[in-house]
Amino acid sequence: MKPLYLIILCSLFTFSCNPVGEKITEETPADMQLVNTIDGLDLKKGDVIVVWSKLEASFVKNGVLPSFDFIYNLSLNGNTVANSSVAMFSDKKHIINSTYTQQKEEEEQPMTVQTSGYSDDSDTTQVEKQKEVSASWEFEQKVIEIPVEKDGKYTLDYKVKPKDAESNSMFNKAAIILRKK
Repeated sequence: MKPLYLIILCSLFTFSCNPVGEKITEETPADMQLVNTIDGLDLKKGDVIVVWSKLEASFVKNGVLPSFDFIYNLSLNGNTVANSSVAMFSDKKHIINSTYTQQKEEEEQPMTVQTSGYSDDSDTTQVEKQKEVSASWEFEQKVIEIPVEKDGKYTLDYKVKPKDAESNSMFNKAAIILRKK
């Protein structure tokens, strides 16, 4: 009988806590051309804002993610409280709600490797075939935690800036979700 109570107690505890934080905003698509704003964040001293990003990438090649910069300014009554620039999707840590779908086509791309022969100092060229795997990948990833020092209604201004032309593809969609610890 004791194991049953222990299982019920553990399951209640597991389902009642939220390890990624309480959602304070819904998913907001990031407009790459504009500065985005979230107004009226009612926060208390000791709260921690956790910024999560969501990526929907349609053509991920060999697991290499498009990368972006998250540039933000958190303000209270028009005064900056915190601001910085942080890399988004630069690694594969803190990923949740992940859906990875490998596309059916696997193309083999020739890769040329030049080597130098040590015995007679002549160059040789070898052609190796490398598989290229395309996939769709959708997931959320933690970007940054911002501690709150005073009670009040905060404003978060942010811009999501692609780091290169591949990241700026119309097949990549980024969004921001704010959670609170």
